[in-house]
Amino acid sequence: MGDTYVKDEFRRHLNAKPEFVKPFITEWTNYCVMLSKQLSSAGIRKGNIGKDLDGDKMEQLSNEHIQQLVELRVEADKHMGRDDFFQNLQSITENREKPI
Repeated sequence: MGDTYVKDEFRRHLNAKPEFVKPFITEWTNYCVMLSKQLSSAGIRKGNIGKDLDGDKMEQLSNEHIQQLVELRVEADKHMGRDDFFQNLQSITENREKPI
């Protein structure tokens, strides 16, 4: 699942505007560095994989990006045999919609 998603994500950004390319590459680079620290050389887990997005980054996301994250999470959970995402999604959505 991961390889396909990454390839699709890079294809979607082939013709991106220059102001979007640098942040895109920066975030993917940061993600790769983080994963390399969390995985052993054999690819075996060393605890949690990835990290939660902080509130500031979540606030910067467009509705389209949030939809992509939801779709990715649903697919990842299916792949991992989990079904608790929708229970957690409601609380995330409610917190996002609260006025500041």
